[in-house]
Amino acid sequence: MDFKKKKRDSLPYKLAYTQLPKKQNWSSSSWWFFILLPKEGKGYGPRQLMFAYASRVGKDVGVNKKWDRGIDLNRDVNGVDQFQTSVNHWHWDGKTMYDGLVHEIGEATMTKDGKMSCWNGYKQGNKTIKRGGSMDLDEDGVFHVNFQGQNGGGNFIFWNTHESEATSPEVTDMGNKFINFNLVAMRNGIFKGTFRTPEDEEIELEGLGYFQRVIMNLPTVPWLWNWTVFADGSVYSYFVPYVGPHAFRRKSGYYNKFLEKLILPISTISTFHDAKTHKSTTFEKTIVIPVSNGDGLPHFKVLSKNPNGDFVKFIAQPVAHTEFLLERRIFKRLWQTRWVYNEYPINALNFSATIDNIKLDTERLGNGFGNCEYTWGMSL
Repeated sequence: MDFKKKKRDSLPYKLAYTQLPKKQNWSSSSWWFFILLPKEGKGYGPRQLMFAYASRVGKDVGVNKKWDRGIDLNRDVNGVDQFQTSVNHWHWDGKTMYDGLVHEIGEATMTKDGKMSCWNGYKQGNKTIKRGGSMDLDEDGVFHVNFQGQNGGGNFIFWNTHESEATSPEVTDMGNKFINFNLVAMRNGIFKGTFRTPEDEEIELEGLGYFQRVIMNLPTVPWLWNWTVFADGSVYSYFVPYVGPHAFRRKSGYYNKFLEKLILPISTISTFHDAKTHKSTTFEKTIVIPVSNGDGLPHFKVLSKNPNGDFVKFIAQPVAHTEFLLERRIFKRLWQTRWVYNEYPINALNFSATIDNIKLDTERLGNGFGNCEYTWGMSL
């Protein structure tokens, strides 16, 4: 693979601007999101920002209790895709979680030549204030992103270095004609830009980030996900879809300690990317255990290992929480499915690892900050 190839006509960048409409079905959902960790005194974090589009097929779709029509499967897509979406942004400044800084429902326009936007206009005196977001791609594969809301926003660029496989866009396509998903991920991106805080202060930030566009043409099942960045730029991540009683949980809050950890993984994917060697290590087995006492935030015990004797072990300790509620009315509006998407800025505690017989810890890698997703319910 030519890692230096980063023109927008390469496959990952083309896929970032399509929902593959011929594959979509009644269960489909589409997501585009950026997670940004600015370079600060103790590493990449603890400050953290998230920007996202979220869309769902259906006549009545709710995102955080804002209801509108969802994606229309019968829409005409000929180079331009117009569909309903939700535009969202939150900002954790290391002390306070500012949620819902951008939360707009409206019609998005996405073109195959790398442009996507959803803006709503609001009259303020003689002016019209735009709220929403845009995500445009230039010829070199650099995203130009602008999200703005009443209480905050960001205008930044995001790109990959293409120095290795881990610092290049990744495409995953799995499933069959009935259920499938397609993923574009940039796990080791770089960002730089200007961000507006809830205090209406503009700050300049740069650091490392994660971008993902995922199309899921199947009922949304629960999962656990993590992306952690260390001060030297090394990155660890896992993805664990699972089954358990959590699929039937429809409310916020947590079970007792016994019930919370009743998780049976469907599959596991985890990797560690060493920023110094540019080598990525894959782990065939990952165990993630949510630990809860029924109140407060849970923490996550993480262990990844492979047959070569490599392992990663740590505790992902949440320091804040935000919740994203996705609902869909079905059966002539008599019932609504509910899927709860929890995000937690985390600190990596008690980190230890052995890769290629070399021991790693925070003495070598520096502090680890990141993001955990913990979802439950089921979106039918």
